[in-house]
Amino acid sequence: MTGEPHERRPRWLVPSLSALTAVVISGCDLGLPSPITREGENVTRLWSVFTILALAIVALIIGLIVVVVIRYRRGHRDDIPSQRQYNFPLEITYTVIPLVIVGVLFGLTIPVQENLGSKEGAADVYVEVVGFQWQWQFRYFEDESYEGDPRIVVSGSPEQVPVLVLPVDATVRFRLVAQDVIHSFWVPEFLEKRDLIPGAETDVSPGIDNVVEVETTETGEWTGRCAEYCGLQHAYMDFELRVVDEAEWQSWSSEAADATGEEGT
Repeated sequence: MTGEPHERRPRWLVPSLSALTAVVISGCDLGLPSPITREGENVTRLWSVFTILALAIVALIIGLIVVVVIRYRRGHRDDIPSQRQYNFPLEITYTVIPLVIVGVLFGLTIPVQENLGSKEGAADVYVEVVGFQWQWQFRYFEDESYEGDPRIVVSGSPEQVPVLVLPVDATVRFRLVAQDVIHSFWVPEFLEKRDLIPGAETDVSPGIDNVVEVETTETGEWTGRCAEYCGLQHAYMDFELRVVDEAEWQSWSSEAADATGEEGT
């Protein structure tokens, strides 16, 4: 059989492009759980910018590789390529562009990070989160002093997972306290977590910020857990988070306060 030989497509081209397409399609949620706090929404937006930019860079690199492989797959020329030692315009370009990208991402990150740590004004609910091997206790106080007897106390046990109940559309301020070793307060849908450092609420470990503030935005039920290995039964140190509307919150808090008062007498 005569004629021009059949041009073969690189074997890796289709699988590579298919894999990239699958990543883009399956990553519509960008790998994050749906946020249930205002702070989580800010983190999601920032993550979206990072992820889309990263995918765009990957696509550009793969595209350039494909173009080079296809266009120069055969030796059409016998002459030697340019042997210049320097190409200052090109070197400046591929140095400046990454610096600009990093600078932009850094500038976008700072406000989100500061928002995660901000605690301005009064909160609607004050909860002291106490972690101990291997359970949680939630103490609801009237103000940010966290002094005196808590109005509500919810304690977990090996037989019963504690339930952290919060109102929706409310600012909740948590003070994190560890009674023994380091624990970590983590609700994946918050899109942030914070370690409980022993002594952080006293002068034993000064300079450690053990206060977290979130603004709830959705009602529902989720699972929280300790995200720091804290001993043999660390895997069982879970709790339930329930965010409810105002009417249910008022009803629950009244009943829980009465129950706490009865237990204390």
